[in-house]
Amino acid sequence: MKRVLCIMMGLIMIASVVYARDVGPGTVSLSGATGLDFNKRTTKIEGMDDLKTDALSLDLNGEYYIMPNVGVGLIFKYTSCKEDIAGSDARLETSRMMVGPQVVYNISMNEQVSIPVFAAFGSASMDDGAENYSGWAWALGGGLRYFVSDHVSFDGYIVYDSMSLEDGIKMDVTDMAGRVGISIYLGGE
Repeated sequence: MKRVLCIMMGLIMIASVVYARDVGPGTVSLSGATGLDFNKRTTKIEGMDDLKTDALSLDLNGEYYIMPNVGVGLIFKYTSCKEDIAGSDARLETSRMMVGPQVVYNISMNEQVSIPVFAAFGSASMDDGAENYSGWAWALGGGLRYFVSDHVSFDGYIVYDSMSLEDGIKMDVTDMAGRVGISIYLGGE
């Protein structure tokens, strides 16, 4: 995690001297991303072995840029998982959601490429068919945006999120995953 933060800080410093592709104030960005089997997930539940996971994820984001390259908005993350419990034939099917505010900083690299870095915090829930868990989650991520026009970019992200859920027993879920998606930019200067 420290390595990722050091890399992001280095990219911010480099970007400050490179020709910029700024996202102007007043711009609304709508993004969607998905990830399939490109993730590394560890789930630890009190009294159980770790779970191996196959997951399909969908992330939706909306930001309003309040100043050049700085946006605030909302994030919605949905994940559907099929988890095999180590040492048994049991399979657990779950769905997880996270909804909350986020902050985005867009590091401009050149006229077609930028590096978005974001942080989010919100409420989380999980349903495993028998129990409903609730709690809090946070996420950090960064990636690469390639602008094909002034209003559309193709995106690739690496996202780390952590959920702390409870319903009788405490469950911590961490996830590091890759996502690909598209963003649409409306309005702005």
